[in-house]
Amino acid sequence: MSFKMYRLDFGWEIAVPEGWIMEKKEAGSCIFYPEDPEDETTIYASALHSEDHKLLTPERLMKSAFERSIPENSEELEIPTSLHCMAFTQRGSDGVYRIGAGFFTEGDLLSLNVYAKDREKANEAAAGFSRTKFARG
Repeated sequence: MSFKMYRLDFGWEIAVPEGWIMEKKEAGSCIFYPEDPEDETTIYASALHSEDHKLLTPERLMKSAFERSIPENSEELEIPTSLHCMAFTQRGSDGVYRIGAGFFTEGDLLSLNVYAKDREKANEAAAGFSRTKFARG
């Protein structure tokens, strides 16, 4: 599968399957979905930048913010990346399969979530997560 790189707010860059459509939502967030209307797979990306009086929020607090969003009934997932990352998988009671990943550094957090009707579609959409990049400034 081939991927296209997208630049997001606050220095994040992510890989999304080629041929997907991007919709910018409020500051720091985007939704991506396939051109095929029959495929209901979605990637939701949300970038957060946090500082107080020009001091970046400590990385441990950015990590903690993501940890609090991980559902209790999820399984840990490894994503090969040089960035600090936590990831999980979950099948919701509605049958929707979710893969979530949080990439964090001092002052910045990127949350990526794939929602799909089956595990294979979710894994295909999330295959680009390991290509996530971050460049401050």
